[in-house]
Amino acid sequence: LRSSLSVAMIPTACGLAVVATFGGDILALLFGAPYARGAVLAFALSLGAAANAMFGIGFQVLMLCGQARIATAITIVFGAGTFLAEFIFGHTWGVLGVSIGSAGGTIFQQVTMAMVCARRTGVRTYPWGQISDRDGHPSSK
Repeated sequence: LRSSLSVAMIPTACGLAVVATFGGDILALLFGAPYARGAVLAFALSLGAAANAMFGIGFQVLMLCGQARIATAITIVFGAGTFLAEFIFGHTWGVLGVSIGSAGGTIFQQVTMAMVCARRTGVRTYPWGQISDRDGHPSSK
């Protein structure tokens, strides 16, 4: 699992670098010059997508390990929190605030899901760290 996540991080990091460097040019090429200003929004949303790629398997692991209630509870809580952040930030910074709220909510949800998954199942759903047992102690595996 961790090897697959590590390999998946290569195209994710490359895509994030492309969006960070050439986001405005890509948007202008695809949709016209006025859309180049959306590069910051695209980058903010790309950060959330990168976090989802890096940590996103935690939900599935929790579900497969019989931890559906905790996985669903985390999703509901962070979904509501993300909506609230988007609403508040949207009123403050407009569409950029909504993008930041969305990316931030995704990042916090996925990191929390990965930490809970590691703690409750012993499966680390991120591409670094030691394999641990169910109690969080390093395993001999």
